[in-house]
Amino acid sequence: MFKYLPIILIIFAMALISVGVFLMSQSIGFVVTGGLVALLAYLIAPKGDDR
Repeated sequence: MFKYLPIILIIFAMALISVGVFLMSQSIGFVVTGGLVALLAYLIAPKGDDR
């Protein structure tokens, strides 16, 4: 459980940010959600040369 805790907290925080922006403006909410999903993909993607 503790191995996955950081990613769970990141996804939870992104969800809260997305909901907050959607409450202000729906169109901007889609843009922010797309940016957060792209950021999550960057964070999860393997980096470096693992030989």
